[in-house]
Amino acid sequence: MIPLLQAKTLALAAARIGTVERVGLLEAHGRFLADGVFARRPSPPLDLSAMDGYAVVAADTAGAKPDAPRSLRLVGEIFAGAAVPHRDLMPGEAMRLFTGAGIPFGADAVVRQESATDDGHRVAVLAEARAGENVRRRGEDWRDGQLLLEAGRRLDAGALAVMASLGLLTAPVRPWPKVAIVTLGDELVEPGEKAEAHQTYDSNRTLLAALAADAGAEVVALERCKDDDRALEETLRRLAHDAELIVTCGGASVGKRDRVKSVLAALGASPGFDGVAIRPGKPAGLWRLAGVPVAALPGNPLAAAVTFDQLVRPMILKRLGVGEVRVTEKVALPFAVKKPAALAQLIPARLERGAQLTVHAARGGPAQLLPLAGATGWLVVPAGVEQLAEGAAVDFEHFAGGQFRLLSTAGEEDTR
Repeated sequence: MIPLLQAKTLALAAARIGTVERVGLLEAHGRFLADGVFARRPSPPLDLSAMDGYAVVAADTAGAKPDAPRSLRLVGEIFAGAAVPHRDLMPGEAMRLFTGAGIPFGADAVVRQESATDDGHRVAVLAEARAGENVRRRGEDWRDGQLLLEAGRRLDAGALAVMASLGLLTAPVRPWPKVAIVTLGDELVEPGEKAEAHQTYDSNRTLLAALAADAGAEVVALERCKDDDRALEETLRRLAHDAELIVTCGGASVGKRDRVKSVLAALGASPGFDGVAIRPGKPAGLWRLAGVPVAALPGNPLAAAVTFDQLVRPMILKRLGVGEVRVTEKVALPFAVKKPAALAQLIPARLERGAQLTVHAARGGPAQLLPLAGATGWLVVPAGVEQLAEGAAVDFEHFAGGQFRLLSTAGEEDTR
């Protein structure tokens, strides 16, 4: 059994960063940029009108009031997307503009249409305009050559829109990691079938598939095996050809039928670690089968969720080229905790922010599933302490809101 931090380090070392591919912008949604994106031209590319109105020389509007308008000669109109006339706007002239239209040369302000009237020949300006008023300046959003999106950034809708505004069709990203999930146990029954009192519906397959998808994986296989060595051997050998990461759930402890690790050894898999100082989830292990990492997780639902989150999720993110730094904050334990001092304990919990911070958590054991529903993070009771009283300060590790950092590809990129 090794400390959790060491297990994380070995798990990350077993994963390889995926190779870069270019995909369409919508296909890239949710992935991470492999390279930075730089502006190809300034935005806006020229001075634009911020609203419907009239392009003017600001000095021509000095002193304009509703009862003392300034009269200017109307010399044309420009719509958004139309080329800017080659002629300069001269003093004493105005041009009709619409939002997003280019500002003609010589103009330095836009009088909004509510502050002017025209009869088709002349414009009566009813309010004084200042130089630069209602004008979006060239390069106001960004300059030519400016870094707009840094490598390692997750591509959300806004980032994809920025890339589209640059005229880009594709984004450099890494492929969704291909993950296979295998649940084990003669006691498992497929949801939708009839379960006897001695049988259990296979919820772990759904749990782990959803967690894998949340992390950014493509689940390429969802399988269930009976407690049979030969069937498990055949399944693992076959999945090692198609998957980049295999996750087994169940059969990872020391019971008579807990055979995952012995089957892996028989297949010639190389061990990474066997047992982690974490509660729940102590039996978790890591192997490499034909170069493919195999995470052997315990079958109790909460233990499976904890070990997947702490060990497998970082491996999936590494395939995508990033590491995750989660947000933590100090909170008060809602109940006393007693555990072996050597183990770190993770407890699913939810924070409620009102007049004061409330921590909602259950005392459930590793087989309980309900505490995961609605949980927004882990209460982390560290190794090195055997018990903590109710109200003791511990870290709360948030599932959401973390930052992603680009990982170095030096010697790490998968070249298979």
